[in-house]
Amino acid sequence: MDNAPYHSVALEKAPTKSTCKADIQLWLTKKGVPWSEDMVRSELLELSQKVNTTSIVYRIDTLAATHGHEVLRVPPYHCEFNPIELVWSQVKGYIAARNTGFTLAEVEKLLPEALASVKQEKWQNCCAHVEQLEAVAWERYMIVDSEIEPLVFCICDSCDSSSNESGAQFSDDELSGIEELC
Repeated sequence: MDNAPYHSVALEKAPTKSTCKADIQLWLTKKGVPWSEDMVRSELLELSQKVNTTSIVYRIDTLAATHGHEVLRVPPYHCEFNPIELVWSQVKGYIAARNTGFTLAEVEKLLPEALASVKQEKWQNCCAHVEQLEAVAWERYMIVDSEIEPLVFCICDSCDSSSNESGAQFSDDELSGIEELC
């Protein structure tokens, strides 16, 4: 599944700055976080931000789980790892090749034919192609990960040379235009 907003709707959303005070209080109560009636909205929001919400449960995941399926998510901006994109391209190509009237009614008539034209073998070929792309991507990732070392420059006066991982020393002239962050 890709990361489209409609695929990423959380079952339980954490409060935001636009959440009303009563809803923040209800959310905190559900999470077992103690709060008092005299707390203002900003204090309640601060409490809510301290709650660990790293395990977000998505609505589509629970729907799929009720039918015995597990949702796998495609990395952002990598639709090439989703076989449905290849199948959808074939469906659109089928319709484009046979659409002579360029009307919505004709497209609606052609769509069931186009979907029926996608046989099991085509799906398997698309899945196999995506698996090959994944293997190549993992291979490239491992090469990049093993070959590229992190490059860290410490530009603070308080840093000593032992904390400078790159071991590089620069004069003030070489760092012109760079402001100290510390």
